[in-house]
Amino acid sequence: MSNLLEIVFEGVAKSSVIPLLMQIINDPKNICSIDCSENISFATKNIFDPQFLNAVLEHDGDICLFLHLESLGINTEILPLVLLRIIKYGYQYDIDFSFDINKTEKTDMASLIKNLFSYASKLANDFVVVNYYGGMEPASDTNTRYFTNDKLGPLLP
Repeated sequence: MSNLLEIVFEGVAKSSVIPLLMQIINDPKNICSIDCSENISFATKNIFDPQFLNAVLEHDGDICLFLHLESLGINTEILPLVLLRIIKYGYQYDIDFSFDINKTEKTDMASLIKNLFSYASKLANDFVVVNYYGGMEPASDTNTRYFTNDKLGPLLP
């Protein structure tokens, strides 16, 4: 089984993509690098530049924006070395993040999962995301999930 844990927000409304992204990032100093699957010509790939983000959202075709974060604060947890992605396919938008559970300082997996579940549930509620889930990568596999929407399981520590 993979050591990567993934949290996915599917079908994010276009109007919620940027606010949800900013809520997850929280502190711009945590961004190590930004990459994009497509060549978007901008002088700088500044995630806090509305023109850059709008260019990604308005891109004519599918696109993925990769943000490499030094860390991500989740309630009482600090997750090191997180990959955050915005994926646009057609007119759909997904946001996900993943990290290596072996790199976390937390040894209590049950507490980590509860914090992630609480965090994801709050974000989904705040930004009206109907479908969200978390599990071992790939979390799209329902057998490797710790939670799906507001329900825990089938994997539990």
